[in-house]
Amino acid sequence: MRLIAATVRNYRVHREVTVEFDPARTLIGGPNESGKSTFIEAVHRALFLKAQVTGEPQRSMVSRTHPGHPEVEVDFEIDGTCYHLFKRFGGQSGVARLTLVGGRTWLNEEAETVLHGLLGVPEVGGGRGVADRARRQWAHLWVWQGTSSDDPCQSAREQNDLLLKELQRRGGAVVMQSELDARVAAWFAEAADRAFVGSGRPRAGSPLDQAAKELTKAEAARDLAADRLATLRQAIDQFMEAETTIARAVNELAEIERQLGPVKEALALGARLQEEERDRKQVLERAVERLTELQRIEEEVRKVRAELCEARELLEPQQAELREAEAEHSLVTGQREKAWEVFEAATAASRRAQRGRALASAIASRFDLADQCVELENTLSRIHALEEEIGNARHDLGRLPPVDDELIERIRGLESEVAQSKAALTGVAAEIELVTASLGVSIDGQTLLPGASRTVTEPAEVRVGDIVSLRIRPGGGAELGRARDRARGAAAALRGALEAVGVESVQAASDAWGLARGLRSEIERAQAALDALTPEDEDPAARLVKAKKDLAAADVEVQRLTALIPEAHVPATRSACRLWLNEQEERLRRAEAEESEAEARWEALKARHEKIAAQSGDMREAVAGLQSQVVGLEARERYLLEVHGDDVSREKSLTTAGDDRNAAEAALEEVRNRLEALQVPRLEADQERLERARREAEGRQMGATTAREVARSKLGTEGTDDPYADLAFAEAQLASARERHDRVRHRAEAVRLVDKLFAEEQRALSEELSRPLAETIESYVQCLFGPEARVILEFDESGVTGIELIRPGERGTTGFDDLSEGTREQVAGAVRLAVAELLAAGGEAGSGGVTGRSPKDRVGSGLVDARSLPVVFDDAFAYSDPERVPTLQRMLDLAAARGIQVIVLTCNPSDYALLGAHQVLLPSPL
Repeated sequence: MRLIAATVRNYRVHREVTVEFDPARTLIGGPNESGKSTFIEAVHRALFLKAQVTGEPQRSMVSRTHPGHPEVEVDFEIDGTCYHLFKRFGGQSGVARLTLVGGRTWLNEEAETVLHGLLGVPEVGGGRGVADRARRQWAHLWVWQGTSSDDPCQSAREQNDLLLKELQRRGGAVVMQSELDARVAAWFAEAADRAFVGSGRPRAGSPLDQAAKELTKAEAARDLAADRLATLRQAIDQFMEAETTIARAVNELAEIERQLGPVKEALALGARLQEEERDRKQVLERAVERLTELQRIEEEVRKVRAELCEARELLEPQQAELREAEAEHSLVTGQREKAWEVFEAATAASRRAQRGRALASAIASRFDLADQCVELENTLSRIHALEEEIGNARHDLGRLPPVDDELIERIRGLESEVAQSKAALTGVAAEIELVTASLGVSIDGQTLLPGASRTVTEPAEVRVGDIVSLRIRPGGGAELGRARDRARGAAAALRGALEAVGVESVQAASDAWGLARGLRSEIERAQAALDALTPEDEDPAARLVKAKKDLAAADVEVQRLTALIPEAHVPATRSACRLWLNEQEERLRRAEAEESEAEARWEALKARHEKIAAQSGDMREAVAGLQSQVVGLEARERYLLEVHGDDVSREKSLTTAGDDRNAAEAALEEVRNRLEALQVPRLEADQERLERARREAEGRQMGATTAREVARSKLGTEGTDDPYADLAFAEAQLASARERHDRVRHRAEAVRLVDKLFAEEQRALSEELSRPLAETIESYVQCLFGPEARVILEFDESGVTGIELIRPGERGTTGFDDLSEGTREQVAGAVRLAVAELLAAGGEAGSGGVTGRSPKDRVGSGLVDARSLPVVFDDAFAYSDPERVPTLQRMLDLAAARGIQVIVLTCNPSDYALLGAHQVLLPSPL
């Protein structure tokens, strides 16, 4: 069977999606939530689930965003015959339609029956769990998302009958065992099962188990008799050994006591000497402390005197430097005061010059503002004149007819058309000219005078007096009628155009248009002049108001500054004001320069004064510190002399303390020499050794005494029977039990050996039968792990029961459950592809059948395409490493080359770019 195309409508997230499948390789991609799994689920349900299914399976298909019942259409091919399947999942009203392309059509139940026969699967029926039952259909071909790493043996086992047929067809039938072989093998298997359990131990209650128990009982009785005899012999040996041990321990204790006395006496002397050593050590420590304290005091006195001498040497020159710094500080203070007076005078002069310059600037500004006000007033007058001119022109323009350029062109065109139509009418009309007449002549009631003429374009009555009446019909026929209609139409259009603008003639319209153009030109010229006088960001009226306010403010400023400078002579003209302003600016420049110079001198003297003041302060603090240090050191010297005496008394105390220390050191050395000669640590070690030997000897003596009493007790209680006779009887019973056990065991082992031989032969037959499947799986596995990879299948009458993988560089096999998640899904994919290849080669996919029948004959036969089967991988390699993906594509490409239709669904189509598959990208649902 091969899928050709599928369309899904109103199915969950899908409004309508169509996918055309490549005969060999199809890649369906799209982002997450784009509905890839939903689409392939819809195709599966269309193939295996009835259209009239109800309950949760039907509700789960209904879209929440698209109206209408879920619909699925599938085009597929079997044995070169194409079929079209349509299903609408509408509950009880669901519709199923199966059409043989170019042939008959089956509906509803008949369509479902024929479809299941074509696919080779039984109907899943309805009721509880129908969705799960349908999901298990073609489980060996359809890898659902999240199940790619599951053990594929179960789905392959469901196809066991079909696989056996194909394996037998490939040569496995010649190695099948006969019915007699099977019965004999079953008998030996049952006999071995009665004798042994699975671990090889005898089964409980069997003859072998009973013989083993009797043997164990006899061995226990023999061991008990032997143990009793050995116990008596051991008790005798223990009694004799205990007597010897007790005698030896008594002699050892006497010798230990003899040697321990002198050691204890020497240790007592050592303890007394150690106590004397501690006393003499304390005397020495006190003498050393006294001498150290006196030496510290002497060192402190020397240090205080040295520091006092150094401080006095530093104090005298610093006092001289301080006196010089204070004299310089007084001199700089006077200079700074004089510089300040000069700076204040220069500042006052600068301020007067600034007020003069400000007054001159204010007067010059007042002149400029006055000129600006006059200029703005002239500009406003010009603006008002232009606005009045523009208003008058617009008023005159409004009184004219609304004739623009487009209208005048249209009127002139209509005028030309009227003239042309009249000329054409005149060319085909009749002209009546009255030369002379004695009677009155009239045309359609209008009198025609002699010498006059009239053009007739329509039938007219000509009367001559009351005697003659003529009917004149112009020639031209239809052409005259058309010329007349054109002339009337053109004249009517021209009248309409003239009446629309309220003029009576074309000339009046032309005059109005000419006047309007002149007025518009004048308006544009005046507007341009007005725009030039009124920029967008300026208002002349507002500027005039502001200029007047600024002029008034300038007058006030001039009055204020004039009051501050009463001696100033205010100029009356602009030129005089400009000269006065230049004079004031020059005066201000000179005053500011003098002020800056005076300020710089004052700042320099101020910085120098502050520097000298800081230096004087530092010197004063340093001198005060040295004076305080000298006073403190003198007080410290007096205190030390008062407390510890003068130099003579301290020298005498130092000599006495040194003699006391030397005497204490000599006494301590004497005691330590005596202790060293006594060797107290060695005496303590000897005492520890002898005490330990005494404890050990006492322990051996006590243990031997206890052992002697225990042995005496055993000999008294166990010596009433003959232990040698009891042991001989038990050994005879053991020999009899062992003989019977060996006889039963030999028979049971023989039965188990025959059963094992039968099992090994059956295993060899099974391996021979499953070899084509294993070799097919290996061809796919070698795409992943190299040409040395091997696969071992466990195969029995129920089908494939286990898979083991042998990879290059590894010792032994690895079971499927022990593989990593990514490796399991890769090996499972190889198994599925191999099973699909074998079933497709045998023309089987679900329930068996024979190819070459009509669609009606296929019902219930399980017939499928003998050349191909679809294998669907729904995101089946999510755990595979990126570097393993190219080898996966090699495996998929090999399956497609062998006739399998490979369909891969993934959210990363770029991962399968090297597969060379037909790509279908599903967009994200809106």
